[in-house]
Amino acid sequence: MTAVGAFWHSGRYYFCGSPRSRKIRNIEHDPRCAIGVAIHGYDLALEGRAARVTGDALLQRLAAVFAEGGWAPTVADGGFTHEYSAPSAGAPPWYVYEFMPEDAYAVATKEPGGATRWTF
Repeated sequence: MTAVGAFWHSGRYYFCGSPRSRKIRNIEHDPRCAIGVAIHGYDLALEGRAARVTGDALLQRLAAVFAEGGWAPTVADGGFTHEYSAPSAGAPPWYVYEFMPEDAYAVATKEPGGATRWTF
């Protein structure tokens, strides 16, 4: 796994990355991927598939979601652009991907402990 800034919107996680980055080239080659999330009392691993978002209307809605999170990109060249991003992001545009979870694994980080799995 590698770090991504992901936002939950309408039952899906969305993230973006440079088409020249290793993580995006990997997803373009094989859409299977995983996202790890630490939430109060649990460590959560989600496995699923990512697909590039290309529709302008959805990209515009997602730009607003990202802006609510503190980074306000604009839509251009089939992805997001902005005057800055993470140092490892490379130059824009950054393509946007929808992550569709298929399995989730949760491990309790507090007593009494335990683990569980869900399949969607």
